[in-house]
Amino acid sequence: MKELHDEPDGVYLISLNQKYRPIQVLESDSFKIFGKVIGKCKGAEIPGFH
Repeated sequence: MKELHDEPDGVYLISLNQKYRPIQVLESDSFKIFGKVIGKCKGAEIPGFH
């Protein structure tokens, strides 16, 4: 999952997983946004998840 951040020095996609660096979005880039995050949980909290 990534969040779209509009910063003074540019627009960035910021990953919620800190292992990944931000991605700067340029005017020449094109992408689509699919879905909306409505919550989060850990796999152990989901019955039957392994």
